[in-house]
Amino acid sequence: MVKYVRASIGSLAMLGIIPARLEVAPTALYLMLCGPGRCAANCAFCAQARTSSARSDALSRVIWPKVKLEEVLRAAPKARGLKRVCLQTLIYPGYLREACEVVSSAKRCLKLPVSVAVHPLEPRDLEELKEAGADSVGIGLDAASEEVFEEVKGRKAGGPFSWKSALRTVEKAVEVFGPGNVTCHLVYGLGDSDEEFLRTVLALVSMGARVSLFAFTPIKGTRMERRRPPSLRKYRAVQLATYLAQRGELSGSDLTFVNGELSKISAPRSAVERAIFSCRPFVVQGCDGCNRPFYNEPPRGPYYNYPSLDFARRDLENIRKQLRSFLV
Repeated sequence: MVKYVRASIGSLAMLGIIPARLEVAPTALYLMLCGPGRCAANCAFCAQARTSSARSDALSRVIWPKVKLEEVLRAAPKARGLKRVCLQTLIYPGYLREACEVVSSAKRCLKLPVSVAVHPLEPRDLEELKEAGADSVGIGLDAASEEVFEEVKGRKAGGPFSWKSALRTVEKAVEVFGPGNVTCHLVYGLGDSDEEFLRTVLALVSMGARVSLFAFTPIKGTRMERRRPPSLRKYRAVQLATYLAQRGELSGSDLTFVNGELSKISAPRSAVERAIFSCRPFVVQGCDGCNRPFYNEPPRGPYYNYPSLDFARRDLENIRKQLRSFLV
């Protein structure tokens, strides 16, 4: 029986388990499996990677203290504004069984939708998660091309995955959970060209998956700690293009690339203006009810993924300036 999990420090503060001031309260309860050591995968950007020397309680720039699962589930019903449970998995012997236990317990105690963030899995594993009560899955594709995938998390990185197995997982997950209930995590800034990145976004959307964008965040102790975060200006353009693609308002012919780099977005002007004015492309995109506050950036900014529409609307003029050269 699973006794301990890790929970994001924001989740624990929201539940009143630890004292902390929250600039923005999470709208999902973010949990992570608590294995016997680091993850068996070896993703070059991840604090939990097998060869990482980063803090063992970190994921991206967020700290995840160890806590009793029972304590979290007892406190959660009293929390206001909680819309979802999100469980992050690690790979170690027995992790799938433990993930199913946590999902089942959360579903029984909280009566909320439960998402599970997974690495590429076998079809039967996906079916087990659904049978346990998972409503949706997030798949850590992360890279957007085979070459970069193999370098940062596949066989060349010492990981257990391949690009082809990852895409097969997406296809099978859409079959198991249904279109709209599978989110693919893509990290902009790992080394893919803009053209590779956005072609993959379009392909995933055509498969029935949603896309959740992350900006690469260098974490001390990982193999990519010296790599710089991506250009904020270019990330805004990728956010806009991804949002329009998911709404069916952009196709590959609406994108112009020069040497693989995005230079122009030519989607219908009314759709572009409506999207920018709404600010929705620039807030956290994930499963319904997920706001993932400050996962990519410190609370003082600069913001890659805004944690709320209010945050983004305060910065609308800057967003317009960042996008201007892509819309000429």
